[in-house]
Amino acid sequence: MLKIKVDEGLDKFVKIKVVGVGGAGCNALGRMAESLSGADLIGINTDSQALANCNVPIKVQIGLRITGGSGCGGDPQKGKFSANEDKEEIAKLLKGAKVCFLTTGLGGGTGTGASPIVARIAREQGALIVAVVTTPFAFEGVKRMNQAEEGLSELRENSDTLIHIPNEKLFEVADKKTTILDAFRKIDGILCQGVSSIVTLITQPGVINLDFADIRAVMENGGESMMGVGRGKGPERAVSAAKEAVTNHLLEGIEISSAKNVLVSIAGSSDLGLHEVKDAARTINSALSPMVNSIFGAVIDQSLDDEIKITVIATGLFNKKEMSPSLQKKSHSRKGKKEKEPSLFGDVETTIIDGEDRDIPAYLRKRQKEKKTEEG
Repeated sequence: MLKIKVDEGLDKFVKIKVVGVGGAGCNALGRMAESLSGADLIGINTDSQALANCNVPIKVQIGLRITGGSGCGGDPQKGKFSANEDKEEIAKLLKGAKVCFLTTGLGGGTGTGASPIVARIAREQGALIVAVVTTPFAFEGVKRMNQAEEGLSELRENSDTLIHIPNEKLFEVADKKTTILDAFRKIDGILCQGVSSIVTLITQPGVINLDFADIRAVMENGGESMMGVGRGKGPERAVSAAKEAVTNHLLEGIEISSAKNVLVSIAGSSDLGLHEVKDAARTINSALSPMVNSIFGAVIDQSLDDEIKITVIATGLFNKKEMSPSLQKKSHSRKGKKEKEPSLFGDVETTIIDGEDRDIPAYLRKRQKEKKTEEG
């Protein structure tokens, strides 16, 4: 196992750790390293060459005996075995963390297989686990999609809060001129700003102060979640930033109105107005249920100059797109009536367009068509 030793003294004051697992996770972590401070950044991978290119100070190569340092070849089982092989070293690196952010791309080998193990190790040590994950583009194939679904399910079981960003949603925020690097920077930007906001709330006193107990109250056992970041300038900057923060087009099937808990960070320079904080809070609250548990914090950040930045983290959300078996119910036919096709969402009315149930993800609808063609 290749590792870079961490100064033991760091554990005394660094309580937040951000871990990138696998190729996509380490790539995101490397881009975050350019602007994020106040947290340990740890890259974990089975591919020695990719790990060497990860621009973070703490790097851990796992599964050297299993993979020979050349990666998992898209096999999640190898990723799982690799993490278990070096779980003691992973535990040492994560020791002392109060919050552990875990970022990874699901569908391949290391991220899919190792991430749930890393999350479990950190959670067993008492850390609050916030996982931010991406899933494959549809064109990457059914096998990779299925592996991602399995990894998502396992990671959900080992995390307090999980934020899922489908790569396919990038097409909704990209135009013909958008490069692939720009597209992934969009995802990394949301992750980095969200993590940075939480780090700031925990480590820096604010004019409306939050402590770690507030953070834990919102995010512990938070389940399906969303993270949104908004920025605004000009006379209506507070309202503009708030609207952008509660509207995240990269999160499929998520309705913020279903949130049970919401954490809001409002940041601005010393000219941040009291009425601006009120207007931002009112705008955000209008998108939420009256029964939601909202926690607001406000911090002064002179680097923002004439800009306001608002971060919203909503937990306990209902995801109408989630393919959970518990949501699948068998239909019961009545005498004299045609048996109804089983719905993924019980008695909830499905969305039918051109004879297709649009509540079912596109790649699954395609698979159903192919099956019917083969049977016909």
